[in-house]
Amino acid sequence: MRTILSKLCGLVAAVGCVSAASAQVLPNPVPLPFPSFKWDQRYTPPRATFTSKVTACTQPQPTPAVALDDWLCTKTGPILRIGWWGWLSGTAQSQRPFYIAIYREDPANTCRPFPQPIYTACVVPDQVKLVSKSCEFVPGTNTNRPIYYLSAKLPTPFTQDGTPTNPQHYFLQISEIDTQSLQFGPEDFRWAGRRPIQVCPAMQRSAAGVFVQPILDACDNIEDDLSFRLFSRSITIVLNPAVAIPGSATISLYPVAGTGGDSLPMESLSLNFTKITYSVDPQRTNTVSVDFDSPDGNYIMEVRAPGALPQRIPVTLQEGTEYQPSSFFDVFYGDLDGDGFINTNDLAAMLGSFGRSS
Repeated sequence: MRTILSKLCGLVAAVGCVSAASAQVLPNPVPLPFPSFKWDQRYTPPRATFTSKVTACTQPQPTPAVALDDWLCTKTGPILRIGWWGWLSGTAQSQRPFYIAIYREDPANTCRPFPQPIYTACVVPDQVKLVSKSCEFVPGTNTNRPIYYLSAKLPTPFTQDGTPTNPQHYFLQISEIDTQSLQFGPEDFRWAGRRPIQVCPAMQRSAAGVFVQPILDACDNIEDDLSFRLFSRSITIVLNPAVAIPGSATISLYPVAGTGGDSLPMESLSLNFTKITYSVDPQRTNTVSVDFDSPDGNYIMEVRAPGALPQRIPVTLQEGTEYQPSSFFDVFYGDLDGDGFINTNDLAAMLGSFGRSS
């Protein structure tokens, strides 16, 4: 497998390389020039969900099965956060621990993981967002399963190794922990599938060590992969509650030489953008994770909300670091004409429209 992957990478290093158990070669997404992610395999609606459950964090045997998927490392460095998509029996399940395990490939079968993991952790997601619905129905209802995006910081970063010409092949397991879930016995989490398949097909493994590979979507009986992303860095900020409404603000990144306004931003994100996620912690509901793709370095980050003064703070992007700068509590509304001041001109505009209704 290593030789095959190396040859493929040598041919298509610019866009990545893959190999599946069926010998079908499938392209990976073209990598972003300065990605915040080591691997980004997002959910593609309305794909189905799959069982992945272990008994306990200290006893991670499948009950009855766990799901696994793979990725290729072409750049040495740390993975500090993991995101994944799946169905939850209730939003409170997002505040329960999940079991994370990382495996190397089995040298005897390179589309299967080695039996023993090289990294394990039990993590509680600190961010969750309802993002979609699957093609499946909640049992006994005509309601589609809701799909949530969850994200958790690893207690200790996992450092992977690999280069474009010698990629390293890893497998990821994300599982519900039955003894700590909302219900003991019934499923409270199912990992969401996605397409197309990247690298080897995803799989499930039973308590007896029997593999099912590929895994088939319950809605159309076609092969699915699994949805996850691996972060190499992140920025987390806290917004004024009035600003933390999806779609109500734009967050931009400027080079330090230009402090915004008179220079073009290197990158801008809307609060309903796919790379913006929200905290699940009820005490920190306005916490937002912002994942830019600009290169490592120092920047000015600006928040602009309609009718508010723009606010700017210095931030640092750095590989292997989750940066938490000063937060945006000082967002002031009232700049109705966008001139950078809240003054009598704004007051006159408001009073001129006072009492009107659509």
